[in-house]
Amino acid sequence: MKELKKIPKFNSEEEEKKFWMTHDSTDYFLTFSFSFKTLSLAVTMEFSSTFN
Repeated sequence: MKELKKIPKFNSEEEEKKFWMTHDSTDYFLTFSFSFKTLSLAVTMEFSSTFN
């Protein structure tokens, strides 16, 4: 797993916008990749088991 970079402090919203327009957010945040189909199936199974 790569080491995440520290997000700098911003003096204004405009400064923050410019920063994120030129930087990749995946360098600063953990990302999770999953399939909507898998999530939908898990929610459906949980919902079904609640009412059985």
